[in-house]
Amino acid sequence: MKIVVLPQVSSNKGDRAVLHFMLDCFIANGVKEVTVATANPAMWENNHFQGGNISFIHQGWTIYARAESKVPFKSIRYYCLRILSKLRAKFYGKAGYSLLRTALVNQKFCLLAKLMCYLCNRELWKAIQKADAVVTTGGHRITTLLQPDVVGQQTFNMAMVVLASKKMYLWSQTIGAFNFKKEINRELIKKILTYSERIYVRDINSIQELKAFLINDSKVFKTYDSVFGLRQDVSEYCGVVPSKRSNVLGISVYTGKSGRMIEYKQYIRSLAGLVKKAVDDGFSVKFFPMHIKDAGEHRYFTDIMEQSSCADKCFIVDSLIDTIEHLKQLAQCKIFVGHKTHSIIFALLTATPLIAIAYHIKSIDFMRQYGLEDYGFIESETSPEKLISIFEKVKSNLDEIHSIEAEKSDEMCKKVRQDFAGLIEGIRAYSGN
Repeated sequence: MKIVVLPQVSSNKGDRAVLHFMLDCFIANGVKEVTVATANPAMWENNHFQGGNISFIHQGWTIYARAESKVPFKSIRYYCLRILSKLRAKFYGKAGYSLLRTALVNQKFCLLAKLMCYLCNRELWKAIQKADAVVTTGGHRITTLLQPDVVGQQTFNMAMVVLASKKMYLWSQTIGAFNFKKEINRELIKKILTYSERIYVRDINSIQELKAFLINDSKVFKTYDSVFGLRQDVSEYCGVVPSKRSNVLGISVYTGKSGRMIEYKQYIRSLAGLVKKAVDDGFSVKFFPMHIKDAGEHRYFTDIMEQSSCADKCFIVDSLIDTIEHLKQLAQCKIFVGHKTHSIIFALLTATPLIAIAYHIKSIDFMRQYGLEDYGFIESETSPEKLISIFEKVKSNLDEIHSIEAEKSDEMCKKVRQDFAGLIEGIRAYSGN
């Protein structure tokens, strides 16, 4: 059975954890060949996945990395290839995207759109055509919150699958929120959702968003986030109750710029205030990057340390550690502050008491599933006083919170692994492989 997985952001540690789960499950369930369409295949050169034929190729129109890896760095040829590749990407991001959208929404120029897909990325186009099915990686792919009108490479990738008439499964998604400026972009998203064989959602609000698109209920399946399925891989490290762990406060930040409800200076001041309080209470602080080598994220960490005047008690975890090592280190924290969605999920699955800052309602929904919504709040409410108040509340209920998280995470791990195995069996029944 041949599967294509898309889209995948290779530098995002949440996305890496999702793919880690998916590939492990594909291999465990006997899938022989998996092709992953990713933003940068080179970042997966040292992958550990054994037991299957797994290959990584460029997604969408992002294929300029060849200029970085195939020719001498900063040579004349290097610069020429970079310029040509960027011009090429701009063309497919504008004219190519528009042509593909027109082919799907208006049923015009379909043959020309197929030729365009081949010229844009023949490797991905051929992989899709040869696949028994295409499965999207879990996450927040279909929303106007992160991309205006959901126009971008991730939508482009999914539209290619529809054009190729291949079975597509949307796995563990948060759908929405939506605020479309152009009706044709809304119609493209409706086409993708309607076309999909199954849509697995990880939060309650997504079901309502799908109803607004009149998606048949028989296509919609409720599951959990993929990363909860990794709990069984680190369960032995998560069993230590927080009261017995070292006094370590873990922190991950959210550096997204679109739709932010808090200014940078206030955000830094708020987290710095919490860091100072924690250090005064005898804690050290570990900052957990959620991207690989992200200068912007590092700036957040250093600014927080500088404003707190506690840099000697702070440490930034190596961003290059793999998913399992990241989870192991987080499981050693007594308390964790998470803002980016998967940093919250990492804390929940390791049964680490946390404060959840929500830039999207999905984060509060995850906390609500545990009955821990009192320990989370929306981003706009962030202040030193708010963080310190909840920090004190968490400290007084450490082991009780841990127990709730451990029980629920065990349940979610079992469920998500069963659901993914069911997805694979559905593909196998259709393909006969």
